Amino acid sequence: HWKVQYYQTFQDKINYSCIGRFENFADQFQNICTEIGINFDCYEIEKLNRSFSEEKFAHYYDSTAKEMVKKKFQIDFEFFKYEF
Repeated sequence: HWKVQYYQTFQDKINYSCIGRFENFADQFQNICTEIGINFDCYEIEKLNRSFSEEKFAHYYDSTAKEMVKKKFQIDFEFFKYEF
């Protein structure tokens, strides 16, 4: 994606009770199911098309590129607590 997610998800307009991360989807989905009273055990969540992006970042992003991305998506890094 090339758009700032903070604005795409209307963080400045909607008061969400939970914001999950796709990186931790299975764990967070289980927590939400427990919170709303749904039996999580009947769901099987597979990790398909895993990209191993953590390893790729080090290869493709030098310090200049990292700073460019952090500058463009600064509000996302701060609000969603992302790190490079």
